[in-house]
Amino acid sequence: MAVCSFLGHWGVYDADIESRLQTAVDQVVKHNESVDFWLNPRGEFFNYCFLAVLRAKTRSPQTVRICLIVSESQYDDIIQQKAGSVPACMFDEITMYRVEHTQHRDWMIPYRMLQRFMVQKSTYIIKYIYKKLYDTDRKILDFSENRQDTEVISVSSEETERIIIEHIGLMPEQEQHVFQKIDGGCTLKEAGASLGVGNGYLLHQLTLQFIAVLNQ
Repeated sequence: MAVCSFLGHWGVYDADIESRLQTAVDQVVKHNESVDFWLNPRGEFFNYCFLAVLRAKTRSPQTVRICLIVSESQYDDIIQQKAGSVPACMFDEITMYRVEHTQHRDWMIPYRMLQRFMVQKSTYIIKYIYKKLYDTDRKILDFSENRQDTEVISVSSEETERIIIEHIGLMPEQEQHVFQKIDGGCTLKEAGASLGVGNGYLLHQLTLQFIAVLNQ
């Protein structure tokens, strides 16, 4: 049995992401007798992944299983059917991944641990990543790309990548400074600290800049 998970941004930057994802999902189904698709309900990208997997299951119900992998807080929301949560009845299996509690204030740590767990267990990873905009720990990305027993399928656009690189040079000086820091090996948090702002605020501002560029 194959296991396929997804690694991507919170948001979506390409108008054709739906067709790109569907092609990748169908490719995985075609080459395996049974596939568990592991999903974590996080952001707009998840919605497109879920849609692609639902379509694949409709066509190949004996081959595809849809599995939700969630943190403890996400699990409680889904079981209690809180507003905005994903209906539990739409999944073949729901697994709660327990994250060890730490004193660290970074709220992204539990998500990173969950994402790393999913990557470790995957036979396939469908990846939607633009490294200049990547909004999660880059160690996870490097970890996924260096796994010899995992096939990574990219659904990113070379044209979008080119536009992002081109427009970095046209951004305000402060934003250019951030990318220079990151290219030099700094984390988003460290780049934000050098400007006196938090990494959450910094990421939000950079993302807005690129959404504006890509929608032109």
